[in-house]
This record gives sequence, C-alpha cells and structure tokens, in this order.
Amino acid sequence: MAGHELWLDEIIAASSRFPGHQGVKILTPVGSHNQYDLAVRFAGQGRARCGENRI
Repeated sequence: MAGHELWLDEIIAASSRFPGHQGVKILTPVGSHNQYDLAVRFAGQGRARCGENRI
C-alpha cells in the first residue's frame, strides 16, 4: 500500500470515531494536477470543530 493510501485509511478511520461523522469523500486529481482533496463531513459545524483539532 502506498504511503498516501495508508494515510487516507488512517484519517478515515480516525474521523469515523467522532460523534456526528457522516462520511468522507476523496476528490482525485484532474488533468495534470497531482493533489488529492479530502472532504470529511460532520452533522454540524460544532461537531466538525470538535474533530478538526484531534485528528
């Protein structure tokens, strides 16, 4: 498993343990770009802020 795939698995697992977690979306690079984006969804801003400092 490549380093970035291991990192993604760890982030997804960690985020899923927080209350209000509603899923993760991985946005893959388009064209010549090589940056992945990760959207972690929570049930509200308060829940997201709780998780952002702990992951």
